[in-house]
Amino acid sequence: MNFFVVSAGKPGSDYIEENFEDFIKSQEFGLHPDTQQKGTYYSIENNDVLIIKYERKLVAYGIVTLVYEEPLKDFSLRVKVKEWIFHNSNDPKLGVSRYGIQKATIGGGRYGTVKTVRPNYGLDKIKEINAAHSSINFIQERYNESVINLEKDGDYFKLHEEIFNHLLEKSETFLNFNFVVRASNNRGNLDKGYWFYGEDTVAISFWTGMDYKKDRPAISFLLNPNTQSKLVIQTDIYRRLGNFLKNNSFYINKLGLVVDKNGTSFYKNYSYPLTDYKNSLDKFLNNDYPIINHIIEILHESYNEENTLDEDIIKFPADEFIKRINNLFRFRRSESAELTLYSVEDEKRADILNNITINDYGLIKNEELIFGNSKWVFITGENGSGKTMLLRAIGTVLGNRTLSPEELSGKSFKVKAQLSTLKRTIPFIRFGNENVKLKRAIVSRGLAMYGPYRLQQTSGKIQDQTFKKALSKIGSFESLFEDGSKLLSFDKQLELWNREDKRRNYHLESRMNQIASLLPRLIPDLRSVRYNKKRNSRFDMEYLIQTEGSEELIPLKWSELSSGNKNILNLVSDIIIRLFNQQPKISDPSELRGIVLIDEIDLHLHPKAQRDLVVTLSETFPLLQFIVTTHSPIPLLGAPPDSAIFVVKRDWERGVYTKRLRKLEKEFKYLLPNTLLTSDIFDFDIMEDIPKENINQIFLEDNYDDISKNKEINQRLASLDKSIFPDDLFRDEN
Repeated sequence: MNFFVVSAGKPGSDYIEENFEDFIKSQEFGLHPDTQQKGTYYSIENNDVLIIKYERKLVAYGIVTLVYEEPLKDFSLRVKVKEWIFHNSNDPKLGVSRYGIQKATIGGGRYGTVKTVRPNYGLDKIKEINAAHSSINFIQERYNESVINLEKDGDYFKLHEEIFNHLLEKSETFLNFNFVVRASNNRGNLDKGYWFYGEDTVAISFWTGMDYKKDRPAISFLLNPNTQSKLVIQTDIYRRLGNFLKNNSFYINKLGLVVDKNGTSFYKNYSYPLTDYKNSLDKFLNNDYPIINHIIEILHESYNEENTLDEDIIKFPADEFIKRINNLFRFRRSESAELTLYSVEDEKRADILNNITINDYGLIKNEELIFGNSKWVFITGENGSGKTMLLRAIGTVLGNRTLSPEELSGKSFKVKAQLSTLKRTIPFIRFGNENVKLKRAIVSRGLAMYGPYRLQQTSGKIQDQTFKKALSKIGSFESLFEDGSKLLSFDKQLELWNREDKRRNYHLESRMNQIASLLPRLIPDLRSVRYNKKRNSRFDMEYLIQTEGSEELIPLKWSELSSGNKNILNLVSDIIIRLFNQQPKISDPSELRGIVLIDEIDLHLHPKAQRDLVVTLSETFPLLQFIVTTHSPIPLLGAPPDSAIFVVKRDWERGVYTKRLRKLEKEFKYLLPNTLLTSDIFDFDIMEDIPKENINQIFLEDNYDDISKNKEINQRLASLDKSIFPDDLFRDEN
């Protein structure tokens, strides 16, 4: 059950008298199809509750019985309710205060005509509107059932839910009591119901500061019903905090802290009974929480703004707490609203390319590719077969690129495609450059395209207009269609976001935190990202690298990173920057939607990184569709099960054509690299160039370590006295 606050608006007007009267008489709510801020209208379902807002009051509520369209009415998007239950039936315009709606809004946006609000807020408000009506009993029962039957996919969901409710109750009772919950659905953790960092061990914190490599707050109370609770204060990244504790034994003794053997953190074990973990948490809150607060306040008062941003740990801010809590409520119930459509423009854009037919583009004569709902599409083929040409054709369509006279010369370029968004299908047809010069919108909600040259990025000193041009629709094609183009850098984008934050409400700090949390998961030896803020809103980013066998963190500039790390960093930076700008209401990368094209995804990467990149991109951007080419079988080892695999070929008669390997799509997850190479995906005959006399020397083991073991076994067998065995054991049957 979801609760929605709705208002009768249309383009240019918030409140329409005749519209309000129509809703009262018809027992319906209506929305104009051209309303720019539809909010979460498409999430409304039967038995949800609508609350009507008239001017600044909440005046009535009703239980949804039908969601439909009525083309004969201007306000054609209709929602029928069982009846409207008014605060004052004699004067329907009278109502109760909407106080608290901003904090309680889960989705729909600040100006959304339809807003999803927290269930507890919705329940309280309808009781305030009219608690005497019999509908309250039905709604209350449904509310209670949804709480009792709350289930998620995660094995540890009930533990997270129990602790969440325990702390939420305290936050609604005590002033300035804000706790840390996850900011992102990365790896589907919010879908699983893991509200806090950690899974079986819940990491509870009340302060900013994260250890992203360990995926937990820098100051964490670790709670697990099967082990002792533990306080951990990570200090290798937050050096000011570490130095303060080392130089102030009074606080170490008062908290009972012990330094770990590496000197990178302090910890304390709690000896309460394992089953009494909530009491253990309460004891921590009563005794140690105030002491840590005091330490944090001392550090913050001495904080020098010239220091790096991640050096300062403070109490978790109320605005970020409210934002994260409301985001969490979106994932809390399995029927929670999909909060993705906020405007007419969003509604008409697609999230996924289902199929496309390309006619007369370069050497492509007439080719259809059917992707279905696959989130990953892999395209292989020999050099010169036409892989890049296919990607460029798809990019031309999705981005509405204007074809040059040379591309159109003697050609009758035509494309027919089917795209989709949520449950709606969006057809698309294009002939030549038809309508492109009329600023036809980009077809997909988000779009990013990359060629094989990804080792260069724009300088932080680049001019604003040059950067914005690279970020524009025309600039988005450069990497895929031109050699040697530079990808967009975070440091310059942070500068622009910082300057425009208040005007455009970019949630700069949230985005910075998301970026800082994301990069250590993508780059193997990256421990943390440090933002050095300079004058004129400029940022200088440092990457804290930890080498194997050492606890020391080495700060490196972008130019000092390895080519493999640059390749990953540049690619991910550019994806996030472009899609954040195309979807400005989003700050969590896991909620970005759209299509990403990557030519030669394996380039510049170690084999392990090739596989890991596909896995991490899938976990980080679960709603994006990736269409990539590769010369290597290794990326396929990290591919999701529903991936589509195509081989591109070319001949004189058919031109560039493709074959989808549907049979192999069901098996590739179980194939090793050698098998993948010799399959139809790459069609590589490993034995072809090996002389016959050397065939017997080939190692057929799948694991290199097995070669040494088998050699040793063969040597031992050869040294055995054969006379002790039956005569026919070594007989050659031939």
